[in-house]
Amino acid sequence: MNNYVYHNPGKIIFGRGCEQSIGGEIARYAKRCLIVLGGPFIKENGLYDRVAASLEEAGADQLADTMEELEAAILEGPWS
Repeated sequence: MNNYVYHNPGKIIFGRGCEQSIGGEIARYAKRCLIVLGGPFIKENGLYDRVAASLEEAGADQLADTMEELEAAILEGPWS
């Protein structure tokens, strides 16, 4: 077996209404982020809109809203 060091710090914020503070958490580390969706439910129930609003309020931005926008952003590179 090879020796190695695995370091994976993380922060989990859980509870009702926590999505309203996600923008402030993201803005502490980056100006842009990528939201990855597992299916349409997050948009259908309004969670996506609440997260996007929190990001905007905190001065953070999402990298892309669609695959086409993501492809264009990747080709544009590097990101701020």
